[in-house]
Order: sequence, then structure tokens, then C-alpha cells
Amino acid sequence: MAPILRLGLAAATMLGLSGKVVAQVEPLEREVARIAAAAPAKVGVGIVHVESGRSVFVNRGEWFPMASTYKVPMAVEVLSRVDRGDLRLDSLVPIERADVVPFGSLLTDRFGEGEPGAVLSVRRYLELMLRLSDNTATDILLRLTGGTAATQQRIDALGITGMQVSRTVMELGADWIGLTLPPWRERTVDGIRQLMAASTPEQVRAGSRAFLASRRDHTTPEAMANLLARLVRGGVLTPASTELLWSIMAREETGAARIRGRLPAGVRTANKTGTLDVTIQNDVGVIFLPDGTHLALAVYTTEATRPLAELSRVIADIARAAYDYFALHGSGPGR
Repeated sequence: MAPILRLGLAAATMLGLSGKVVAQVEPLEREVARIAAAAPAKVGVGIVHVESGRSVFVNRGEWFPMASTYKVPMAVEVLSRVDRGDLRLDSLVPIERADVVPFGSLLTDRFGEGEPGAVLSVRRYLELMLRLSDNTATDILLRLTGGTAATQQRIDALGITGMQVSRTVMELGADWIGLTLPPWRERTVDGIRQLMAASTPEQVRAGSRAFLASRRDHTTPEAMANLLARLVRGGVLTPASTELLWSIMAREETGAARIRGRLPAGVRTANKTGTLDVTIQNDVGVIFLPDGTHLALAVYTTEATRPLAELSRVIADIARAAYDYFALHGSGPGR
């Protein structure tokens, strides 16, 4: 389906932040638009070359379900608290029974209902959330940092508009299938699984329709790309926490076929995937270019009509097109 393309430049050339005349991005805009138009899904793209400010967007102001890419702003809130001294990375935190999410979690597979004395450090939960997209680790970190409201306040304080973080992973998953959760303290893995198994097809369809119709836990491609660009520019986290974030995301294990899928060997990336059901696949992150500059990249897909593997290829093709263009034109002519 044809995307709504918003051009990042109106003129043939522009001044970069350094004052140099830099190359036009219309060739990249055309290529990204072509890839998006041919995709078996609705596609949203945000590409920002951080150092020059040049950008390319597809459906820049459309709202897309974040799925697990919303763990990036959650990680920002965790590390902000570490920077302020309110939280320590080496603090040990027990897994409580009600924390355990019955899907998408290595911790749940290992600990089930939660074993007495099972504790991990804040840093380990952060690693699990970003590297394996562990849902139990995510909800534990949300509990520690004041819930989704605190993450949303952080986003708002940074001046990022067009992003809403509203629900824990457990709540998000329940809403997707139209499930009403028991109170937090009454939740058990077996109990939630029984409720999930009892969900009717009509419940699931109604739940997913309501989920997609809202803006809860949705973002625009522009908002996510801007958040990533702000992190690269600095001032959001300390340099140490920013580098920790990138180093963890660089070891992400769930999206080898997405942003990283077609990049040349050895190119450093720091990314976070998101997948929901069989219709939504996303990837967002930073590509570290050979000249020392950076690309902030957010690719969202929804309403897929063909297998998720085809969406991975769409994301990989967009990332490669952006890399190829800015690896050549990153600092503009005469660099």
C-alpha cells in the first residue's frame, strides 16, 4: 500500500550543523518510499542523520504500535534514576510472584511462579529487557521506577511529542487479546494462562481492534527517531549511561534479520526490536557510521498481509539504503 511521504528537505541542498553545504537527500527519500510502498504492510520510517540534521520520513506523524520498542524509553528512565543516584545498577531486586509475565520471558521459563530468594541486579534486568526483550524483567523495572507514568513523564520532559507509554507488558498483552486481569497481587502464571486459554476468538478480535484504534503504547516514527537522536547528542543521560545503553543494545539477540540484517559486517548498531502477533514488526536504533557520525533509525510496520520474515526484509532494506547513502554523504561534499 502506498505510504504518505513527507520530504525531509524541500531544496536540492542544505546547510549542515557545521555550516558546510551537504548533499541532498531526495535520492534516499525516493528509495525509502519505494521500499515502503512495495511492503506487505503499512510502514512508518524515521531516519535522522544526527550530526547534520538531515532526515527522511515516511508516515512521520502516523501512530504505530511500539510493541517492545517501548522498552527503549523505559531504559532511559531506569538509567536517568541511576544517574541521579536514586537507583544502583548493582542493587539486588527479588522477583515477586505478581511480576512474572507468562509469555516472552526467560525469567518466567527459569523461575515460573517465582522462587523464594530469586534475585537479580538492576543491571541484569536491564540487559534481559533490552537484549532478549524479557517481559518479566521489563515489568520488574517498571515497578522499580514508578510505572509507565514515570516513563511518560521522562518522555514529556525531553520535549518528545508523539509517543505514549501507557501499560506494563502484562497489561498490554492482556488488552491485545481482550483479557481482564485480576488485581496485581492476585496474579499467578497459571491463573493468567488459564484466562488466556479461555479467551474466545471474538474477544481477541475485539481486543486487538481496540488496541490498534487507540494511541496507547503507540508512537510516531518521528518521535522515536527524535528520542534516539537526542540520546546520541547527549544531555539526556550521562556519557557513561549512554554508552552502557548502546553497549547493551549492540548485543541485542532478537533482531539479527532487521536493522542489522543487510548491513556490512563490522558495522556497529544499537537496536531494539518489537513484535506483536503476526501483523506488527518493528526495529529502532542507532547505526554508527564509518566517519564517526550517527543515524537514528525507527522503522515500524503494521497491518501485515504476509509473513513476518518479509517485514524483516523491509526493515533491513531500509536500514541498508540509509547506511549506504549516509556512509557516502554523511559529512557532505569535501569531507
